[in-house]
Amino acid sequence: MEFITQSEIEQIGQEVLEKFIIPSYEAKGHNASGELKNSFRVRSEPGKVIFSGFDYAQYLIIGRRPNKDQSPEAINNWVRWYGANVFSSWVSSKGLSLNPFAVAYKIAREGTKQFREPTEDFMAILGSQQVMDYVRDRIGQSMKVNIANTLRDQLRSLRQW
Repeated sequence: MEFITQSEIEQIGQEVLEKFIIPSYEAKGHNASGELKNSFRVRSEPGKVIFSGFDYAQYLIIGRRPNKDQSPEAINNWVRWYGANVFSSWVSSKGLSLNPFAVAYKIAREGTKQFREPTEDFMAILGSQQVMDYVRDRIGQSMKVNIANTLRDQLRSLRQW
């Protein structure tokens, strides 16, 4: 007898995403285009829920540290590549009047603001008492329904016997 199904686990994960993770993400001002938020996905495997999204989500959620190699040559190489291939299109798509190479240089030297001044992180949200209580309550609700249905079915089969 299965007390809670994979689809029910996945549904609870989706609810956690919608009720806790996305609102926290939006409160931090990370929802500029909506593309990242729309990329969030939930899937389940036996006994666990897996959250995923675009690869760059990690940099918005936990930030990006400064380059390990702070030599002028390494910084200049990184700035040239990321300024031209990443930040140029980002600045343009946002309609910002920033120099993409200056953005790349600041990140290479200092890391992102989210890394330097972290706010509540993803794992803290998932591990919060509020989320834990919510998940526990939802699992309990699902289990009660499934147990009640199983008992009802067993009683019916006994009556027919």
